[in-house]
Amino acid sequence: MDDNSLHENRFVRDEDERPKVPYNKFSSEIPVISLKGIDDVEESSGGIKSRRAEICEKIIKACEDWGIFQVVDHGVDTKMLSEMTRLAREFFEMPAEEKLRFDMTGGKKGGFIVSSHLQGEAVQDWREIVTYFSYPIKARDYSRWPDKPKEWRAVTEKYSEDLMGLGCKLLEVLSEAMGLEKEALKDACVDMDQKVVLNSYPKCPQPDLTLGLKRHTDPGTITLLLQDQVGGLQATRDGGKTWITVEPIEGAFVVNLGDHGHYLSNGRFKNADHQAVVNSNTSRLSIATFQNPAPNAIVYPLIVNEGEKSIMEEAITFMDMYKKKMSTDLELARLKKLAKAKQQDLEKAKPIESILAKRLADFSLCHPVSVCSCQILLVEINLAIVCRNIVAYNPDFEKRILEAAANSNGTYILEMDDNSLHENRFVRDEDERPKVPYNKFSSEIPVISLKGIDDVEESSGGIKSRRAEICEKIIACEDWGIFQVVDHGVDTKMLSEMTRLAREFFEMSAEEKLRFDMTGGKKGGFIVSSHLQGEAVQDWREIVTYFSYPIKARDYSRWPDKPKEWRAVTEKYSEDLMGLGCKLLEMLSEAMGLEKEALKDACVDMDQKVVLNSYPKCPQP
Repeated sequence: MDDNSLHENRFVRDEDERPKVPYNKFSSEIPVISLKGIDDVEESSGGIKSRRAEICEKIIKACEDWGIFQVVDHGVDTKMLSEMTRLAREFFEMPAEEKLRFDMTGGKKGGFIVSSHLQGEAVQDWREIVTYFSYPIKARDYSRWPDKPKEWRAVTEKYSEDLMGLGCKLLEVLSEAMGLEKEALKDACVDMDQKVVLNSYPKCPQPDLTLGLKRHTDPGTITLLLQDQVGGLQATRDGGKTWITVEPIEGAFVVNLGDHGHYLSNGRFKNADHQAVVNSNTSRLSIATFQNPAPNAIVYPLIVNEGEKSIMEEAITFMDMYKKKMSTDLELARLKKLAKAKQQDLEKAKPIESILAKRLADFSLCHPVSVCSCQILLVEINLAIVCRNIVAYNPDFEKRILEAAANSNGTYILEMDDNSLHENRFVRDEDERPKVPYNKFSSEIPVISLKGIDDVEESSGGIKSRRAEICEKIIACEDWGIFQVVDHGVDTKMLSEMTRLAREFFEMSAEEKLRFDMTGGKKGGFIVSSHLQGEAVQDWREIVTYFSYPIKARDYSRWPDKPKEWRAVTEKYSEDLMGLGCKLLEMLSEAMGLEKEALKDACVDMDQKVVLNSYPKCPQP
């Protein structure tokens, strides 16, 4: 890849994520431990500790300090390591079409992919990987294992077997270090999984802008990493403030403790915080073997010493722990991206904040139009400012703006110009933009009168009942999934009153509406654009929403208390709409040849959520 592809393919990391230490500036801080004599448990006649006890002490210290160490004299045949490395290199050197025969995109379990098998990653890693699942043996899917080079299966099976043995031996030592039976950690894994990931980090034209593998901790119990002599594995133990590059040692395995091991030790052993960097001189190869618990294994500290508390609130399965970790990592990445966008908006706003501050006492707000609240304030000096972004950093400025709004007869005008449309991320991709004008109406959607919906009697001439006629028309859902109903029985005065209340709410001042702000996961209230997290492009709307059924779940603290008739009217409206909704479900049930209560019963205890939308006029619709 050249410089252009580096940018186009989204490999560029934020500045705070970029490498801080060169790939080949090696550190000796990570312990290198010889496992020679690990099975020697006998003390000498002079009371000198056994070799196993000495090794155990070194591993304990490494796990408490770093959660990472290297082992030599581990018993895995060096010829096997050389052969495994050779096969890995030959695989990655194959033509793209050969590697892509084992493409693992689309959720396939095992195979080849660029960057990562995780979905939703905002920035890609500078690597190719091939992975296969080797334990439990009964779960192996050889169709996902490469068949080239030709010795692949025989060598990788033997390598996986040897690494399973070494991993279990290390778990025994860690169990003993915790004062438990030596099988304790292995037993906690139930039926141990093993996944092997071969990483190829190609040389990179601008290695200072990207990472081969982003900063992370492994979710499993322990990881055994075989790496070549290039260098690039880095570790931190102070939250990423300082990094060291782990020195490559011929024939050694780097051992990382994972999240599962961290939890089982009640936090005594660190989960290794690490990343991989790349360089512009040569490619790098590593082979990671993940020793993980079974998906249904229970994750909880095996021992909690007197005077300590468990670092986990409750026991969960490893699968649930893994899903939570992945979703949390993606959410943090999303929030970071949003924070970055806000910071950029803030930087744009800085030059005009001082001007606005001086003019706040005497400026008048523009003509009254209800527009997306607390997003853009357009003042008479023809300057726009992103209020919400400033609020995050300068609450006092928000106060001054709200005071100015209050001084303008309660009309909070937040009219957006063309620039604000773009800056506030409302612009859709071309294929998502409107293709038909808002006022070019169509008559294709059926309009169905529900008058006589309860009339089930056929006429004397065998003419269908009115209910049957309505039912046939509603089956038009097959064509569109949408239709309109009139003569539905809901009082027209109620509809007018509900509409009036909605308009009055959206015309209220920003500070009034924001008393019911539903950001941060609150259930019900007011928000701009959408209550859904992670939306890349915002909707041009304000909404207020409340949950009305089941009645026992109503939280009136999240229902607006203004206009004053809100609760009484919305409760009645919700009741009438629940009745109409159930009546329509009866018709659909009958259309499916079922008992009329079938669809309603399938809903168990039906929920109801009401969303009131205000779509302000837009300069570039």
